[in-house]
Amino acid sequence: MSWWRSGVVGHARKKLDESNPSRKYQKFALIIGATGIVGNSLAEILPLHDTPGGLWKVYGVARRPRPPWNADFPMEYIQCDITDPEETQSKLSSLQDLTHVFYVTWANCGTEAENCEINGKMFMNVLNAVIPNAPNLQHISLQTGRKHYMGPFEEWAKGNIPGHDQAPFYEDLPRLNQSNFYYTLEDILFREVAKKEGLTWSIHRPGLIFGFSPYSKMNILSSLCVYAAICKHEGEALKFPGTKEAWNSYNDVSDADLIAEHHIWAAVDPIAKNEAFNICNGDVFKWKHFWKILAEQFDVENGELQEDGARKNMVEMMKDKGPVWDKIVQEKELLATKLEEIGGWWFVDFALSYEGTLDIMNKTIRMAGIMSKIGDALHLGGDKKDEDKKHEGAYSSDHKKNEGEHKSDHKPEKKEGIADKIKDKIHGEDGGSKAECGEGEKKKKKDKKKKKEGDHHDGGSSSSDSD
Repeated sequence: MSWWRSGVVGHARKKLDESNPSRKYQKFALIIGATGIVGNSLAEILPLHDTPGGLWKVYGVARRPRPPWNADFPMEYIQCDITDPEETQSKLSSLQDLTHVFYVTWANCGTEAENCEINGKMFMNVLNAVIPNAPNLQHISLQTGRKHYMGPFEEWAKGNIPGHDQAPFYEDLPRLNQSNFYYTLEDILFREVAKKEGLTWSIHRPGLIFGFSPYSKMNILSSLCVYAAICKHEGEALKFPGTKEAWNSYNDVSDADLIAEHHIWAAVDPIAKNEAFNICNGDVFKWKHFWKILAEQFDVENGELQEDGARKNMVEMMKDKGPVWDKIVQEKELLATKLEEIGGWWFVDFALSYEGTLDIMNKTIRMAGIMSKIGDALHLGGDKKDEDKKHEGAYSSDHKKNEGEHKSDHKPEKKEGIADKIKDKIHGEDGGSKAECGEGEKKKKKDKKKKKEGDHHDGGSSSSDSD
């Protein structure tokens, strides 16, 4: 089974074959936000030798200098401020070999109107630099998130989460009637992709993300681990900073490696083109259970949920802890970081202030998992090795070229879906009706009887009707 259908997070992680310095690339990826929580996972997974689509050459874009914690990834790093249109043009327009763009970054401002403006400009700056100058560009993968269904942080701060009662969320829910920079990004994507023939898109909407990146603004897992380390150092109990509603409700999360693999799957599998997807791990948990495990891992007392009057938020608790973190870094010989760089306290307070929500992953499961399993169960499409070869060939550049030539000369044939294949399996491989199948069976028996009679009378000579 292919790794992106295996259901194992990070299953693709294999050491690069360093003994083969000459690598013939088949795909050329641009990651916008390469030091972010998902961009970092993409930068690690894409260059692996068994990543779908063939060998990938990877360009990674971020605003800051390249950090030491992803310096060993085989990625061409481009330091670029994409809020600046001139700098973006200067540094990205020369990447004429690009086939795929993975846009996994965002900027946070004080109001949603400002978010719409700055994030829209950033995305447009990238697309204006890339689309006209990359003739082989095939796909643009855009990451947004669950605020698509729940509304912006600006509304949450007012105690109003407009789409909360719509959970569990599915992809076809209508947009909320309010400003949302995710909608701005989607509208730009639809408009710009339509201008280039053959260019496709996908949209990925994770929930709360667990992963690695000291630069991520919303890395709640890393922030909570830093908080636990400070509690351990000071001999304090690990107190839950959130509300009773958050403590007791069901939640789900999205693993950064899984999201990266989801992006790659949608970029190379034709069935996923021009679709929006939710993406989460699929299992659920409660913060009160998570808190017990976090306390055990750091060997600190579990302070559990605090009464409303005694509860302090993370911003308040961490405001004077910078020197404490400096001591921990020095004593434990950690990578030199400042507390304000790695602690997303405002986001922890947001995430732990409301009742948890869930989304529905049926769309991805149906497209990437269940359909292939049904096909395997019914032996549709031949042997598994043949199917694997078919998939490998489907993603080669030669196939894309040939497909384009055929489309220009002929009208596209209707692709046979899984339902058609099941019908064929039930009613006969020729897809005839029950009546036709019945008549055919009668004819076969009649011909067989004639052949038998002929063999008996003519000493085994074959008739012209025989197979």
